[in-house]
Amino acid sequence: MMMNKDVLVCVRYYKNAENLIKKGTLLAKAYGGTCYLLTFYDETDNQRTFERTSQEEIIKDW
Repeated sequence: MMMNKDVLVCVRYYKNAENLIKKGTLLAKAYGGTCYLLTFYDETDNQRTFERTSQEEIIKDW
């Protein structure tokens, strides 16, 4: 009896994101579940910088 298992991938640094997302997706498919992605940033950084916006776009593309 196979139960569906969802996978949560947490990403903060975009350079690691692609590998983490690929591994999470592979695991989720193997267990018949869904891969969810959670990104987070430092709350003390109130300014929306160009670098942060670029990182978010790169992660969304994957």
